[in-house]
Amino acid sequence: MWGKMQSKISTYFAKSCDENKIRKTPTNYVEICNNNDRYKIATDYPQKNKNDYDKITGEVKKKSNAKFYNSFSTYISFHNHIIKNPHIYELIVSVLRKPYFDLDNFELTKDEFNKMIDVLINETEKNYNTTIQAKDVKISVRGEDDDKMFRSAHIIINNGICVNYNTQRDFADYLKTIISYIDNLVYTKNRCLKLPK
Repeated sequence: MWGKMQSKISTYFAKSCDENKIRKTPTNYVEICNNNDRYKIATDYPQKNKNDYDKITGEVKKKSNAKFYNSFSTYISFHNHIIKNPHIYELIVSVLRKPYFDLDNFELTKDEFNKMIDVLINETEKNYNTTIQAKDVKISVRGEDDDKMFRSAHIIINNGICVNYNTQRDFADYLKTIISYIDNLVYTKNRCLKLPK
């Protein structure tokens, strides 16, 4: 019975948005998570109500959590898509992952932020018994327009190590005792992580 309902839901909500037919459906999420394509993404579902936007700044006031899901089997098709669509989330479906961190709800100067990153890197090196060079650290920050204050960051360690996401969550729990801005809720199955613009 559920299979028939899924089919009806997919047919009813299917909406072609590009050549890959991104759809906003519950089954699309499951299909994308379980297919064999290497590159999986999510994009925010567009706001429909003009009251969702601030009249002065144009920023979204009330954000919808709805997402479109898509996947690509080749890097070229994935790359071509993200060039046209800068606000994309990586959909991480594997159990083993590069170490990553989400830091939120802070106001730090560039110097304060760099000191915090140094602590995070030192603790990560000790915990995973690895060496991390500057080129291995990928950071995406959100801050003020004048770049004097940082407010949130996504950090990915790309030095060849991969760790089970449950192990990463345990490490994040420990890190939160040192760096209170660590979000330790991002270590889940099928996680969306915003890519840098």
